[in-house]
Amino acid sequence: MSSEWRVARVEEIAAPFSTALATGPFGSAISAKYFVDSGVPVIRGSNLSADTSTRLIDADLAFVSHEKASEFQRSVAKRGDLVFTCWGTINQVGLIDSRSKFDSYIVSNKQMKLTIDPAKADNRFIYYVFSGPAKQNEILENGIGSSVPGFNLGQLKRHEVLLPPVHEQMRIADFLETLDDRITLLRETNATLEAIAQALFKSWFVDFDPVRAK
Repeated sequence: MSSEWRVARVEEIAAPFSTALATGPFGSAISAKYFVDSGVPVIRGSNLSADTSTRLIDADLAFVSHEKASEFQRSVAKRGDLVFTCWGTINQVGLIDSRSKFDSYIVSNKQMKLTIDPAKADNRFIYYVFSGPAKQNEILENGIGSSVPGFNLGQLKRHEVLLPPVHEQMRIADFLETLDDRITLLRETNATLEAIAQALFKSWFVDFDPVRAK
């Protein structure tokens, strides 16, 4: 392995400002009673996934008013930020990128966010590290709590990652991103073919369209 690779803690590669590593608001401060039809989107567990190809699920978002969101400035996640689930399905990790519907979100009371210092690490590379089986297992095996697994901000700060130089991180991330795009395309193609097959089956064996045509 190249001597240029180094081990760094997450807290060492976070952006140099106080909210680079932050949890969501206290539970009751952002409960469902504050949700509205439109405004600032809130990332909840249902918007994240353990699937590497799924960076963010923008469907079924909850919203809070802009006025309410102004109370949670430390919990704002913007494009380029990583989002982690800290209670429940703790191996979920998301990345807000150019494909997301919104420029910024509020993380819920069961999430935490990380802003990477681009001079030290590529956010996509870190996303792939935490989406990989080694980190996934490390998070799950070290979960706190009994009935509901937990993964807290202190643990996230102490997680170590093996880093090549930033330009190599970007090359690796570019390659993995290309594979991700291909996987997504194949899934969409499979879904289309399955829908066609189901429609044909219904036409032939339920509605008996070929028989009626005769």
